[in-house]
Amino acid sequence: MAAVRFRTAAMLLTLAAFALRAYGLHHKSFWLDEVDAISMAGEPLRQQVRKLAAIGENGPLFFILFKGWIALAGTSEFGARYLSCGASTLAVPLVGALARRLTHSAPIAIAAAALAAASPFYVWYAQDAKMYPLYAALALAAQYALLRALSRGGAWWWVGYAVASSFALYVHLFAALQIGANTLVGLLYVTRRRWRSFALATAALVLPYVPIAVWQAPVLAQGARVGYQPVALPSMVLALGEQLTWHLDVAPPRSLLVPLLAVIALGVWHLLDVAPRAAAAVGIWLVAPLLAVYALQFTVPVFRDRYLIPLLAPLLIACAAAVCLRPAALALPAAAFMCVSWLYGMAHRPPNPDYRAAAAYVAREYRPGQRIGFLAEYAERPFGFYYRRDWGTYEKANLPYTNYPGTTEQDGLAAAARALRAGETLWIVRWEDWFWDARDLTTQFLRNRGARETRRLGFSGLIVTQWVLP
Repeated sequence: MAAVRFRTAAMLLTLAAFALRAYGLHHKSFWLDEVDAISMAGEPLRQQVRKLAAIGENGPLFFILFKGWIALAGTSEFGARYLSCGASTLAVPLVGALARRLTHSAPIAIAAAALAAASPFYVWYAQDAKMYPLYAALALAAQYALLRALSRGGAWWWVGYAVASSFALYVHLFAALQIGANTLVGLLYVTRRRWRSFALATAALVLPYVPIAVWQAPVLAQGARVGYQPVALPSMVLALGEQLTWHLDVAPPRSLLVPLLAVIALGVWHLLDVAPRAAAAVGIWLVAPLLAVYALQFTVPVFRDRYLIPLLAPLLIACAAAVCLRPAALALPAAAFMCVSWLYGMAHRPPNPDYRAAAAYVAREYRPGQRIGFLAEYAERPFGFYYRRDWGTYEKANLPYTNYPGTTEQDGLAAAARALRAGETLWIVRWEDWFWDARDLTTQFLRNRGARETRRLGFSGLIVTQWVLP
């Protein structure tokens, strides 16, 4: 009867999670990364496979799957994002199953699944046409299969562990960090009877990893700059604490991290009491990948909270253990804090820049002979996706990249002069313009030239202006 109640609760939470993720799936405009994902999925299959030899690229598995998906569902916001919605929904029962396998506690497992169902971080990426929900679900499947294989044996669980780990690796490179953490957890749980099977499964994971190691070895050995700045370990911890929980556009007061750390500490204390190895496993899954990313900062500084989405599951299990503490005097404050945090995070989700509305506005006002320029240049990709899909073509003004090292102010102004025409009406679409023209030399040239700014509208962080040049 207890097993039936647990499965019923898990099923209801999964249905609620699906409803939460599917609601409003089409409300937000695509942003840059989603349009890029659609574009990459449209590439020929042979070109996708070639990414296996491209340094710095993730594996092609997500884009191959996404290619087939959008062939069926189309490239509407709802259709393209539905794959992420499904993968994120799958994470809910997997978190519950993993928590129960770790702790042998149905209340902790249900609490973990409930936190996963309403997690602002999971819900955000469920409504984003990218690889991260699939990556998270595969990482969870690998962790669960490993624990089942270590406790019950059975060839299929070992195969499942190797397959899920390999698939995760070919979805996102950071899955290699999860394989390392899982190996440490396996050493914690393995018995003499299971040692041979564990060794064989771990060795099997080397085979799909070899090509990844070969193509990434030059980057790791020589170091590379891939567009990110090195991040100190305390800053990583703070960023993950803020983003894996509330996932806000503007960082909340750091003081809010104190009760969060208290909840995590209470949860680990509870796990140490009821399942000491579970506490150790949660710690390994949280700390080992983070330390590995920190070590990479010295050669390849790559840190983004979404790359570490598998860390959310052990974090939720620790918080769930705090919520299930006895006496209730300890559990209730933890439960109240998590509930209020999740509600606040869901109510204040960061918006996508609204390229859809911006393209529609410009298209309605656009006249033949006018041009559209972009600061930064890559803002054209999502803007152009909507404009060309719904409105047709436009003439583009190639605004200069004045942030290029060594570009003087005089050089930037001269480049703006070459890009613009006397007597024209110019639209400028701005998003992350600091990356392209930090000194705003384009605007400086327009003002020096006597141009008039006749329109300025904001679209969730995206700014559209219109200028008339004499």
